[in-house]
Amino acid sequence: MPDDNSRTDFDKYDFVSVDVETNGLDSSCNEVVEVAVHEFNMNREFGSSIVQLCRPASGIIPPEVSEINGITYEMVKDKPTYLTDIQRVIAEFIGNRTAIGHNILGFDLGFLKITPNKVVDTLKLCRSRFPRGKNNLKASCVRMGIKWDDSKAHSALYDVDKCIELFWALNGIEAIDEASKAQRNLFAAPAVAEVESNRPNYLNIGVTPDQTHLQMLATQSYSYSRIRLFRECNYRWYFEYILKIKQPEYDYLKIGNAAHFVVERSGEWCQKELFINKFEAWSAKTKPVTPDEIMKSLQSAGLDVSSRSIGSCIYDNRDLLRSHYDDQGLAHLHYKMDNELSFDDYEHPKSPDMETYSKIIMRALTESRMEDSNTISEFETMMWRFYAYKDFSKAASIVSLTEKKLAFNSKWEIENFFSLNVFFRGIIDLIEYSDDTVIITDYKSSRTMKTQRELKNDMQLKVYILLLFKFLPPDSFKKVLVKIEYVRFCQTIEYMFENAQQAAEEALHWIYSAINDIELEMLKKNGDAFLPTRNEHCSTCHIGIDGKCPLFNKNLIQNIDTDSFIVSNEKECAAAWKRIEADAAESKKLTQQCKAFMKTSEKAITIDEKAKLDFWVNETCKFDPYKTAIMLLHKGHKFEDFLSYMSFPTASFEKFIARNNIEITDEELNNISKKSVEHTFDAYTPEEARNKHCLNAPPIEEPKQEEPKVPIDL
Repeated sequence: MPDDNSRTDFDKYDFVSVDVETNGLDSSCNEVVEVAVHEFNMNREFGSSIVQLCRPASGIIPPEVSEINGITYEMVKDKPTYLTDIQRVIAEFIGNRTAIGHNILGFDLGFLKITPNKVVDTLKLCRSRFPRGKNNLKASCVRMGIKWDDSKAHSALYDVDKCIELFWALNGIEAIDEASKAQRNLFAAPAVAEVESNRPNYLNIGVTPDQTHLQMLATQSYSYSRIRLFRECNYRWYFEYILKIKQPEYDYLKIGNAAHFVVERSGEWCQKELFINKFEAWSAKTKPVTPDEIMKSLQSAGLDVSSRSIGSCIYDNRDLLRSHYDDQGLAHLHYKMDNELSFDDYEHPKSPDMETYSKIIMRALTESRMEDSNTISEFETMMWRFYAYKDFSKAASIVSLTEKKLAFNSKWEIENFFSLNVFFRGIIDLIEYSDDTVIITDYKSSRTMKTQRELKNDMQLKVYILLLFKFLPPDSFKKVLVKIEYVRFCQTIEYMFENAQQAAEEALHWIYSAINDIELEMLKKNGDAFLPTRNEHCSTCHIGIDGKCPLFNKNLIQNIDTDSFIVSNEKECAAAWKRIEADAAESKKLTQQCKAFMKTSEKAITIDEKAKLDFWVNETCKFDPYKTAIMLLHKGHKFEDFLSYMSFPTASFEKFIARNNIEITDEELNNISKKSVEHTFDAYTPEEARNKHCLNAPPIEEPKQEEPKVPIDL
């Protein structure tokens, strides 16, 4: 049994690597014959370890098992059994720390009979990053450039230590002192001259980066959108960020930037107007003396010396504010005025006046350079609908950070946003504070909405939280409330991240993991780097439109004459289907032909290396609510036991309350229902959209009233 070697420093070593050797593969009947645990941290430091041979209570270690792990029954016959004597020691050693293991979830924990506070499975990490090829411990280590000795493998301590090295490598930690090397190397595998791809490339569709591209990577800066694009498609990332072939500025892409401009400028106007209103009321009550410097400034600008003009002047010039009114700044002056005024002493602006808002919209259109009349009309309709909905007076704080640009160097120190030293950039639309909670608001003009469950796992939001941790003072907040305001739908979805620290750690791992993979791609040779990936954006990707994408080349598939084209073989069917995806407006006839051909085909047709065309079938089972409820009641179940499993479709419930004249208050409705959204991808006329009660349906245009004709007096 271990003694002094098992002493631990839980603060210094917050991870424990675990591995077991067993006398079989079934945890329900086989047992542990060796267990090893080794504590470590992310500074590449090892702590104490426990290595213990264990006697199986069955008294059996099959010869075929001994050949693999080298442990015979003679070696363990005098050792303690795991469950009786060792399990408690291992559980106490792990404590509340994170347990790491290769296939720990699928194998080791079943034998350990321990439930750690947190578990990370390196096998799962490898499978997510390298979906093809082997991912056992040896193959994973060799892939990451970690030395492997077959003669020592399947010794519990050796496997434990290799798992630690693999975990470090997966997190991009190569140096003993992370800070000294900016937490990552220039390249993920600098000692490897050539990295073999584990993905099949039988179509010969990759690229070979040259030396200038490697040099370019040394000064590469990153952002959420840049990394997300790499995860969506390596090939498009390479064209956009290495070859600098940017996506054209289509009008429909300009709507998002223009909408952000309008919302942010409107919020800023309301913040300033709130301050001026409050300052005017406070001045009338306290009658402060106006400094000569401000008097002269207003007079030279030709403005009247009123409390409103003074409020506007000091709001725009914070130096004057600190010099003459409050040396602690705007927020503190707000606080001082709030202590001397009541909420009803001044007006709280809900939105800019219509004239100001109209000017903001016109400026947004000018700066975005929209040209298409339909796009302009759509944008204006969307923003005026938002104007009727939005109430800026309900902001969580009186002072907020609007469109906050954050930039950091490779040591996560704050940099100027446009500095050449920037390693990672991000822009957060709105940051507010409330007690121990930071509130992030993100404005979106997209045509789809996320659910609360999707917000919980949204990596962009976790990256925002990471930036907050790097930007705000330590321990200045505990929770982060994220609010997504969908401008197009006038709806807000929010989610509270109770454990903001964990979300930030996940984002940091996601960033370094992607950068590691980008650098590995750069080291590949023979046209095996940056293989294209088929995804939901293929039909709109400008790489495909320009004919560069080998998977979705529109220049090739647009040559089909739909009037005379006949699908008669697999190649023509694949080409037709790509045309269908490329241009839905002309797809109906080709779709019918593809369906007809597929009915005679004996197999699914490959459209490219991943997608297959086929009649996909799902088995479904629908229950009759009434008959199901009667059956359960007959079986002795109480109605309240299964009521929560029954659904109430909105339309059916509305018919029920209308038929029975049931009055339901808004409070009762909020208690029994939960709002959600559904998306239907289709083409609707404005009237159809209104009839279907779409949130983004255009409003009815009121007919212009003609001015009454005045008779002319001759």
